[in-house]
Amino acid sequence: GAFCPTPVCDGKFIYAMLGNGLVACFDAEGNRQWLKFLDQQMTLEHGRSAAPLLTGGKLILQLAYVVALDPKDGKLLWEVKDAECTYGTPAATKIGDVDIVIPPSGVVVRVSDGKILAKGIGTAMHTSPIVQDGIVYFIEVGVMAIQLPDKAGDGFKTKELWSDGLEGETFASPVLHEGLIYSMNNSGVLRVLDAKTGKVVYTKETEIPVAGRTEKNANIYPSAALAGKYLYFSNDKGDTFVIEPGKEYKEIKR
Repeated sequence: GAFCPTPVCDGKFIYAMLGNGLVACFDAEGNRQWLKFLDQQMTLEHGRSAAPLLTGGKLILQLAYVVALDPKDGKLLWEVKDAECTYGTPAATKIGDVDIVIPPSGVVVRVSDGKILAKGIGTAMHTSPIVQDGIVYFIEVGVMAIQLPDKAGDGFKTKELWSDGLEGETFASPVLHEGLIYSMNNSGVLRVLDAKTGKVVYTKETEIPVAGRTEKNANIYPSAALAGKYLYFSNDKGDTFVIEPGKEYKEIKR
């Protein structure tokens, strides 16, 4: 796969992964610190897009499965072959003082040693989960909110707070801001959900220009982004909608 996931930076070093399994670390001047090749079979039809994560002192990658490298030298620290690979980037969070990552496949992995704490708590294929205030949101065709436990020990119990479905394929990861979840499907339809209940606050056909190979697809592949006081949604060609967050649709610019 030729996909190039988004690099991650800790302020001093930049960590980048290519779809073919090459992982590298560079300093801010562009000097390569280390290079590693992770020889894992490609399991996804359209290449790899999950971005690397820095959490709990480790560099977390999702290729055919989830692995952790030492950011200092690229040494493989652990691998979790039961964590199925998807296109979305895992979410990083803490339960108490325990760092965990949650891939879109719904596995909960402890960062310190790669131990699986739970499986199948939710699912997404293309989008990245969101975690806020101990709740994990999976937003795609199926949408759901999952309450994490207070402790990350044995007997890890989660609770489904709500679940529903949305029409249309969704590839762009959503944004959660001030109690509202913003998600745009591949046809350019914006859906805004109440994060507490999962209910649709409003739906808007944005008529974003077509960027796909068929007349129907706007190809909203880039993730939604919140910058300053505005939300940004783009298609593959760079056509971008700027809206003001809130319970009513307020377009600022195209």
